[in-house]
Amino acid sequence: MTAEVGVMNGIGVALAADSAVTMAGRNVRKIYTSADKLFQLSTGAPVAAMIYGNADYVGMPWETILKSYREELGSKVYPTIVQYAEKLLAHCSRNRRLFPVSSQQDDLRTIAIEALIHLRDHVLEHLKIESTKARLTNTTIRRTAEEVIAHDTARLRKLPYFEGGSAKLGPQLRGLLRKDLPRMIDLVFGTLPMSKKGVEGLRQLTVQALLRNRFGRGHSGLIIAGFGANEYSPALAALELEGMAFNKPRFAIRHTEKIGGRVDSFIMPFAQREMIYLFMEGIDRLFEYHVITSTQNVILGVVDGVLRSIEGHDAKFGKTLRKRVTPQLHKIVKEMFDDWKEQRAQHYARPIMRAVAALPKDELGLMAEALVSLTKFKRRVSTQEETVGGPIDVAIITKGDGFVWLKRKHYFDPILNPRVIARLTRGN
Repeated sequence: MTAEVGVMNGIGVALAADSAVTMAGRNVRKIYTSADKLFQLSTGAPVAAMIYGNADYVGMPWETILKSYREELGSKVYPTIVQYAEKLLAHCSRNRRLFPVSSQQDDLRTIAIEALIHLRDHVLEHLKIESTKARLTNTTIRRTAEEVIAHDTARLRKLPYFEGGSAKLGPQLRGLLRKDLPRMIDLVFGTLPMSKKGVEGLRQLTVQALLRNRFGRGHSGLIIAGFGANEYSPALAALELEGMAFNKPRFAIRHTEKIGGRVDSFIMPFAQREMIYLFMEGIDRLFEYHVITSTQNVILGVVDGVLRSIEGHDAKFGKTLRKRVTPQLHKIVKEMFDDWKEQRAQHYARPIMRAVAALPKDELGLMAEALVSLTKFKRRVSTQEETVGGPIDVAIITKGDGFVWLKRKHYFDPILNPRVIARLTRGN
């Protein structure tokens, strides 16, 4: 995990990222605090890239991918930030040295197995419920599995295809999985009885999981921010990616933002966001959910109790009263929650955003760093795993000055490596 943030106003955008990376394996989980997550994307344009989540994409480190793209870019510039993201994806799509077909296929199989594991957990949940009603038999297990598979497949079909994907890829994906699916089923479901209909349903589900805008725990987040050649205010594009399907990156654009019009400032956190949300909203998100749901339950519960009492004395009058009161009660509860939201915005978010709109360049960077530091400090003093840590890298991107490092760690001693520093100065 990680904590990252982008802070923008009319003059530029500041990006900040911690350095923690979690390596997980069989019975092993280790955290390192020296990972690079923030990069200059172009030597000839004010554009930066930041990553979170999986540090690799289809088996290739993002650092290698981004620097390969930067080398290809050279002095080329594009009109908008979104186009830089599109050109990066095109670079990935056509570069077989970075992404050989075998690596793409292995990655797709891994994604398919994760989808099967997710499904298996659903099946086991339903079987646990069934076991409370009657003794489980092979027939019951097969029927329950078929129902869950059909339900989950239908849910996947409602999702849009990943960007650039379509149903035309379906037959190719079925062909890729045809030989491997029996082994995958044995690996994931073990001795759990499966019917022929269930096995065919698993084939359809895995294909849909690969086709749709659905990303699992192995996905990467990619942020491209700065100024396109035709942009005089900063812009940001946030993407999620996982795997490549026959040279097509599986990705979705989750958010785009640009300063201009009524938007004069913007703060966007990525990955672990809880402390930044607390800072902006004045309340922890999980606690806010608890307050809202418990308040709603109390109000509705009390009114329901009163109505039940009335219905016990006069059923007809009580039923009529319930029909009249219930819609109004839900409306009142919603208005109360909307008022809470407006009060938070008035006293917390809006004053902060007005201040951000007026920040000079250096203060933008300091604010971005401070927001990441909040999450880092919270993890440090709590009993939670320190999945945010290490030095915080900070960069500021403006139209006039370009990409400027405010803080940057090195894995080597700069004094001992003057030639490396000179090369980085020229190239980064």
